[in-house]
Amino acid sequence: MDASLLYAKELIAIIVGYVLGCFSTGYYLVRLRTGQDIRQLGSGSTGATNVGRVLGKPGFALTMLGDTLKGSIAVWIALYLGARSWSLLFVILAMVVGHIFPAQLGWRGGKGLSPALGALLVFDYRI
Repeated sequence: MDASLLYAKELIAIIVGYVLGCFSTGYYLVRLRTGQDIRQLGSGSTGATNVGRVLGKPGFALTMLGDTLKGSIAVWIALYLGARSWSLLFVILAMVVGHIFPAQLGWRGGKGLSPALGALLVFDYRI
C-alpha cells in the first residue's frame, strides 16, 4: 500500500475517533428522556454514574454500554482502514479526548473511562 494513502487512512481514523468520542451517550439519553441537560444535574458529568443518578440503573447501563461501544467502534474502524498499532493509540486517545471535551457540548463531557475500556478491549482483549 502507498505510504501516503496509509497516512491518510490513519488520519481519517483519528478524526473519526474524535467525532465518535464527541457522541455523549449520557447527554443524549437524558435529553431524550427528560428534556434536561445532564451537565446541569448531579455532578455535572455526562458519564454513566451521573446518568444513573438521574435515570436509575437502566440509564446507567445504557450509558455505559453506549460509551463502551463507541470506543470499540472507533478501534474497529481504524483496524478496518488498516491502521498500524501505533496509530491505533492515537485513535484511542482522540476518541477519549472527544468524550472528555466534546466540541458540540461546549468542551464539557464525561471522564472517559467507559470509552477507553471499549477501545482497549478491541485493541487487546487480554488487558
